[in-house]
Amino acid sequence: MHCKKHFIVFLKMQAYLEPENFKEIIALDDFNKSKCRLILLIYDCEYVEVYAKDKNIIQSVYSNAINNNFSDIKLLKDSGITRKTFCIL
Repeated sequence: MHCKKHFIVFLKMQAYLEPENFKEIIALDDFNKSKCRLILLIYDCEYVEVYAKDKNIIQSVYSNAINNNFSDIKLLKDSGITRKTFCIL
């Protein structure tokens, strides 16, 4: 019997400049009002979303994805974001 291993990963990471500024981010509006600088969501081992207030970080992540031949890469402006919450479970 040949058995394949499958891993399902769910990750929500919030990045701050100062640790005392941590606040659970639920929605995009919460993110925009918070001191959180970046949110990274990974789910089902292949879907990745990056939200950052610094356009240089977004551009760097986007360029890295292109340079490493990632597929289905989208760079969205706030108006193109359809996610209602940052909950991935």
